[in-house]
Amino acid sequence: MKAYNLESAIANPYKTTVLYLHGLLLEEIPEEVFLLPNLQRLEISGNKLTAVSKQVLELDQLEAIVIADNEFATFPTILLDLPKLKYIDCSHNKLSELPAALASKTTIEYLDCSHNQLAELPEWIGVLRKLQVINFSHNQLRKLPKSISGLVDLETGDFSYNKIKRLPVGIGNSKKLKQLKISFNQLNHLPESIGNCTQLVRLQLHSNLLKNIPSTIGNCINITLLDLSRNKLEQLPESIGQLEKIDRLFLDKNKLKSLPDSVCKFRTLRQFLVSYNELERLPSGVKEWTYIEKIDLKENDLIELPKEFSKLKMLRFLNIEKNKLRYLPDDIGQLKELVELNCSQNKLDKIPSSIQYLKKLKILTLSSNPLNYFPSEILSLDQLEYIRGFEKIYSTKERSKLKQFLKLCKNKNIKDEYRLLFYELMRGKTAAFDVLPNKLLFKALSLKLKIDIHALGLILGKYKTALLEKPLKKGITITTLGRMHQSKTMLIKRLAAAGIEYSKNTNSTVSHVVLGLNPSRYDAAIESDVVYLSEQELHQYLVEQEQQNIFKETDIDKINQLKRLLLSDETADHEIALGILKQRGLLPSLYTSLLIAHKITEDLAIKKETKKLLTLNVSARSLAVMTAMRWSSLLKQKNVEDKLTKLFDQTDFDAQEIIQFIQMELLRIDKD
Repeated sequence: MKAYNLESAIANPYKTTVLYLHGLLLEEIPEEVFLLPNLQRLEISGNKLTAVSKQVLELDQLEAIVIADNEFATFPTILLDLPKLKYIDCSHNKLSELPAALASKTTIEYLDCSHNQLAELPEWIGVLRKLQVINFSHNQLRKLPKSISGLVDLETGDFSYNKIKRLPVGIGNSKKLKQLKISFNQLNHLPESIGNCTQLVRLQLHSNLLKNIPSTIGNCINITLLDLSRNKLEQLPESIGQLEKIDRLFLDKNKLKSLPDSVCKFRTLRQFLVSYNELERLPSGVKEWTYIEKIDLKENDLIELPKEFSKLKMLRFLNIEKNKLRYLPDDIGQLKELVELNCSQNKLDKIPSSIQYLKKLKILTLSSNPLNYFPSEILSLDQLEYIRGFEKIYSTKERSKLKQFLKLCKNKNIKDEYRLLFYELMRGKTAAFDVLPNKLLFKALSLKLKIDIHALGLILGKYKTALLEKPLKKGITITTLGRMHQSKTMLIKRLAAAGIEYSKNTNSTVSHVVLGLNPSRYDAAIESDVVYLSEQELHQYLVEQEQQNIFKETDIDKINQLKRLLLSDETADHEIALGILKQRGLLPSLYTSLLIAHKITEDLAIKKETKKLLTLNVSARSLAVMTAMRWSSLLKQKNVEDKLTKLFDQTDFDAQEIIQFIQMELLRIDKD
């Protein structure tokens, strides 16, 4: 039985065979653990153990112990007296050496001492002949002892992240070795005896100083993963072609100028990564890579791809960035499974028309090539989600906009000379509007794009002259295209107050058209003799009219109307009131209304302006009270209204008005 806490283990002491006590900040093994007579595996990692008591010997059935991620400075040798112990994990501690007593524990099969501070492995390590798995990665080892040749049963060895320069010749005696990791070391030589490890499945030599690989590597016919990336390899032995089971070959960041023709024999190869080398060509026989899914050739010196390249029917990822390619194979469209294609930083001046058949392509990168047009064939790629390239013309990371653009070009039959401009618009480059004819301007605005209202004002700059010729004034009729920032009801109300009529549709009486966000009904307006303006321009005009109307009223009416504007839910009303208050100053009778406006508005600019006005006009004590208040929660407490009244009676605010507002807020919250 597995137990994940002491309570369940003690409840079934004879049935518990496995106990997990992770991350409990324990400083010693709890005594209750020693009451579990049949415990076979104890995992007590992630604690603060520094020693193990002799009581552990009562666990005479224990076969595996995990004391990883604790604070052991010395190995707890008491563990070696456990008669059945085969598995020790003391990783992530502070061990600087292994005790000689460990040599007597010849029954050990698994030993993990990774992530410690070991400077060397003792020669006696070779007597642990039953070891099947050893992990000494992330230490400070400079060499491996010759006696390691005695580990004849070893299946997995991990020595990554050390400072090892050479492997002992005897490594070839570990004929059962299936996985060997020596990445991130300083290896400058691989012994020929590695060829004796014929059971090797994974050989990882990433990030070393290897200049060559012995030809005996071809004897390791069971290898499926060979990682030789980040070395100094200048060539590979022809015998590497004997690795007929290999499915991943990593050769990134070496100095390879060519590959042996024998690599074409890798019929099971799925991933081939050889970026950052000096390859000038690929062997023509790559068509034999029947199952290849990923090829990375980034930053080489390739002038062309083999003609047979298009035979790689399973290829999904192809990166040929930073080469010297002048063209792609004409039949690249046969790579039906291709999902991502990166051709950036080459010398391509055209794209083969067959690219239209890459129906599964989602990511296409064509940056930094001398392409000066948008290939119409790309419009056929329905799955395309991301495109990058044509830096002066097209470049976006917004997948939705790209899809809309491609769809628009297909559905609206937009000509090549305007296609570039449309893409500029989708990237927010407003200068493109100056080039488009009137009809295409509205077609562009009909895209489902959230064009910023200020940008739209700039876009419409060329219509300013027409706006001056037909100014906004009483008696005109206006219509809108697209969604407005403010509600339609509020807009119609404000227009009526300014003596302007609103029309739902474009007709002969309409003289001005307001362009909001996402205009959709553009066709009716295209031929009309109207002036187009942004919502911002209309808003500014209405604010000016509304401020003038307020100034014409008596003082009492003016104050009451300002209160109504401040207590409104509309941002436009708040802007009008603030515009007046900034010109005329804040009256004491409006302090409370302004405070409430500051509380209810969701517009950050309004919050900033209201706070600025309050700070200028209201006493520091009043502001302190305002900041400290937790209105909604306070009002629900007993006798809070009395407390609030007393509190606010000593400030510049109207206590009853604030209490009334809070009560209404609470009612609204309860309804929601």
